Amino acid sequence: MDRYLQDLARLRRTTAFARFLLAGACAYSLLALIFGWAVGVEALVRGPLPHHAMVPSTALCFAILCFSGLVSARGRSRLPVDLSIMVILLVMVNAWLRSVMQNDSIDTVFGLFETGNDRMAWGTILGMLLAAVSNLLTARGFSALSTPFALLGLATFFALFVYHSFDPDSPYSLPLFTETSVVTSALFVIVFLAQLLRQDDELRACENRGGLSA
Repeated sequence: MDRYLQDLARLRRTTAFARFLLAGACAYSLLALIFGWAVGVEALVRGPLPHHAMVPSTALCFAILCFSGLVSARGRSRLPVDLSIMVILLVMVNAWLRSVMQNDSIDTVFGLFETGNDRMAWGTILGMLLAAVSNLLTARGFSALSTPFALLGLATFFALFVYHSFDPDSPYSLPLFTETSVVTSALFVIVFLAQLLRQDDELRACENRGGLSA
């Protein structure tokens, strides 16, 4: 019984911390979308000048992904799956627009925000697909399969955040991530860490086992 209580306490702590990370990232993404783009507080989306900005569609995808993770933590439902698929579709449309429509993007097509030369970067597209697939697998109950995607994403963007030069004119910028914002990289680190820490299925199983034994 003591071992069960210790496992339950550990699962609750790690899952609560993961939810805290997701809630924080979701809140920041919405702040960046509203105040960074609608109001014009550039520091929220760009960090130090003249770095690239986290574009509105990237902020929206982060908010949807984080909200999906928070909803998934509350129990089984179709909504987290649908939200993950929505993010994948948004990212794929952005990738198609960049490839086919002369470097265009959702942000410029609809003209809701003036993003200048900033677009969803190819490195961001890769990271968002990894995060969305990991989230989708977790929502479908395949947590073990989602782990490699989250690990790859965390390792990639942690290394990027620490070692990459986000100055667009720097010769030390990695080609795939040249346009990736420092804000975007930091949010990816938080999201992928939260995905690895989430143990919703294990926590529910542990709580159910306790309820049955009670």
